[in-house]
Order: sequence, then structure tokens, then C-alpha cells
Amino acid sequence: MTNPNNAKFVCSSLDVAKKIAFDTSIRIRCVTLEGDMVEPGGTLSGGYVDNRSQILLIQSQIRVLESPILTSDEIIGMETTYHQVKQNLASQLQNLSYQDQLNQDINMLQKQIDNLNLALKPNAF
Repeated sequence: MTNPNNAKFVCSSLDVAKKIAFDTSIRIRCVTLEGDMVEPGGTLSGGYVDNRSQILLIQSQIRVLESPILTSDEIIGMETTYHQVKQNLASQLQNLSYQDQLNQDINMLQKQIDNLNLALKPNAF
């Protein structure tokens, strides 16, 4: 279908406008009641955006924008603290392992002392 006067169809919805504009046998510009323009070449433009329906989205975006942002110095400070804590933890784990070994040695020595004390007791016959 040719469109010599650059005419447009007014459509009740965006879906209807797309069907008419992209139909290979029609291919004519369409405009919806909300003001969206659909061109046969595939472009879609215009329209009315009801910001009231986007209140939750906008509030969420505001919260993200208002949240504190770390500076590079703060991030470097946090990384330094992290590495210090990690090293401290590794050192404490080594100490704990050494203490466990000492406790085992103490227990073994205590058993040896107990055995020696038994051996040194006079026989009660």
C-alpha cells in the first residue's frame, strides 16, 4: 500500500499499531492514543510516560544514589585492614597448633610420671 500524503492511522494500542505498521501489505505510519509513533521502518518513538506508575522504581534509584560511596582511600584502608586481620589470624592458628602440640607433650610426660610413680611404689605383699 502506498502512502502518498504521509497519512497515519490512529490505533487504540501499541500492539495494534505495530501490527499495522509492520504488516508488509499495509506499511503505514501509526500513532497510538497515548502518543506513541510506530514507523514501518521499525522505529518507535514518543508517547506519554506516567511517572506515577514508576514511583517505586524512582524511590529505589534515589536510595541507591543516596547510599554512601566509598572513596579509593577507604577501599585501600579496608584492604589493608583485611590483610592485617588475615595475617593475625594465620599467626593465631600457628600459635594454637603449637599449643596443641605442647598439650600433647604434657599429657605424654604426665603418663610417664604416673608410670614411674607406680614402678617406685613398694610392693604391698
